[in-house]
Parts: sequence; C-alpha cells; structure tokens
Amino acid sequence: MKQFNPIWALKAVFLLFILLGIGLACFAFCTINIPFGAWIIIGAFILVPSFLLYSLSYRIPISAKTQKRIDERRSILQFEELRFLIIDPLFDQTTIVEWDNIAQINYHNTNITDYEAVFCIELEKLPEVIMHQNRWWLNRWANKKGIVSKKVTIKEDTKNTNRFLDQISRHLLVTIDDEIFVDKRKGHLLSTIKVEDVNPRTITEHWKPVNNTETTVLFYKRKSSKY
Repeated sequence: MKQFNPIWALKAVFLLFILLGIGLACFAFCTINIPFGAWIIIGAFILVPSFLLYSLSYRIPISAKTQKRIDERRSILQFEELRFLIIDPLFDQTTIVEWDNIAQINYHNTNITDYEAVFCIELEKLPEVIMHQNRWWLNRWANKKGIVSKKVTIKEDTKNTNRFLDQISRHLLVTIDDEIFVDKRKGHLLSTIKVEDVNPRTITEHWKPVNNTETTVLFYKRKSSKY
C-alpha cells in the first residue's frame, strides 16, 4: 500500500489556485471597469502558486555565492573522546552529547519530499547547550536559552557526518551494515553512459525511481533505556 505523499497534495492546492486565477482573469476580461488592484490580485493568484509549483517540481539554480552562504550555515560535527559536539551556526548554539548519555540511535531516510536521511538520537538526560557569542538578534529574541531537547537530530548534510558511523562503532561497540545506506530510490536501471576520453572517467546512470521509499533502522539501544 502506497503512503500518502503530502507534496502531491500541496501541488494540487497550488494548481487549484492557478486555475482559480485563470478563471478570475477570464471573468475580468469579460467585465468592464476592473480596478487595477483587482488585476494585481488576479496576477498573484496565478504567478505565486506557479512559482511555488515550479520550485517543488524542479530545483532552482543558485549562484556560487549563495551556495557558499548555505554551506557556512550547515551544522558541523566535532568529535572528542567522551562526547561529540553539534555546532549549529543557524541557531548560534553548540549541543554537547556525551556518549554515555545516549539511550537510542535510529537512522531514518525517506524520499517523500526530497531525499533526506537523518540520525535520530534519544538521550537519557538533557544535553548541555552553549550559546555562541554575537548571536543573531532573532535567535537572541526567540531562543534565549537555545534549543534544548532529549531528542537530537543529525541531518545527512551535516559536516563530518561521514565520520559519525565510525565513532558509533568505536564508542558504542556497534557493528554497522553498509547495506543500510544503499540508495533505495533507485528502481530499475534504464541506461548507462560512459565517457572514456576524459580524466577522470565519468559514468552517468539513469534510473527509474521508486516512489515513497522509507527506511528506519535501529542502530543502538541501551539495555536500561526507557525508549
């Protein structure tokens, strides 16, 4: 049984607004003395949902400068002997997680919206959170004490995530199965293009995707954990 995909529902809503805008435009063309403000509203009904629908369906290219700014805001993992740190520039805080405070670790990935993979960590007690200096004014106003929770999430795009598995194996004595991380979006291989006359050699594969694939794996659970 296929899972409900909220993105398709959202696209349907945007399409409904676009059709409504087109209907209003047709009505306006057949009506005399339509005020200018009404045309702005009609145009918004068509253009704004169209832009959002396009954004959901296709990635909008961004400049190198914008990409650099995005990379600078990505979270960073920093490992120590008894703990690891999650440095979050977006919220101007650092979360300190001690290895002996971990109750459970789950790995979860899904492509319901876009491909996303996260480590979900359940803790026995609240972690220590350190606020950064010169915090952004909105973070100072909205999160005076920072975001503190017994549930910590590490996204796949976090820097140094590729080292996290080795650290789990070392500190929690867990054996990791590499098959867990196979990209399950791939369905059937449609074509393969190899370019031999360049260095390095490039291979491009075209796969028929599998919709609504979802995987949740329990990596670690402390025997005394309440989760």
